[in-house]
Amino acid sequence: MSHTHRLLFSPSLPGHSFARMARPMTRFLRAIAADLHRRQAMRALMASEDRMLADIGITRGDIEVAVLRGRRVTGPCGRSG
Repeated sequence: MSHTHRLLFSPSLPGHSFARMARPMTRFLRAIAADLHRRQAMRALMASEDRMLADIGITRGDIEVAVLRGRRVTGPCGRSG
């Protein structure tokens, strides 16, 4: 391995440190985006009529749990078990 090759991939270079620091920021921003997406889904479901919620198999009280954890699919199209 040449000296130049070792220098380009040295962990002590500033670019490497930036990449190491950027990973937590990327995870943080992705977490915020996911939370915003969940909140948007909850608002959309809360704005829905009770009949529509019944059609998809949830009640108004189930919205938060359904968005945060999903909901178990049962029936002819999605058998549970």
